[in-house]
Amino acid sequence: QDAGVDEYSPSTVDDRSLLGAKGRYANYSAVMTDCRKVKGRVHATCVDKVLYTLHLTTPRAQWNDYKDMVYDKLRDTLTIVK
Repeated sequence: QDAGVDEYSPSTVDDRSLLGAKGRYANYSAVMTDCRKVKGRVHATCVDKVLYTLHLTTPRAQWNDYKDMVYDKLRDTLTIVK
């Protein structure tokens, strides 16, 4: 069973493109019920009337590594295949 959330704190919200379209992202920090400290980002955009979301949750202490090497790379290389 997944851990629940004991504490949650939203932070940065900003515009940023995703899949070549105007998007919006929100960052957050949380403490899970099993005491893990995490950070995350939810990014959303709409392309041709389809809503796309990208959600990354990482250990808080490793946020910069995951954001720079996983999230940024994935965001920059995602494409829609029809």
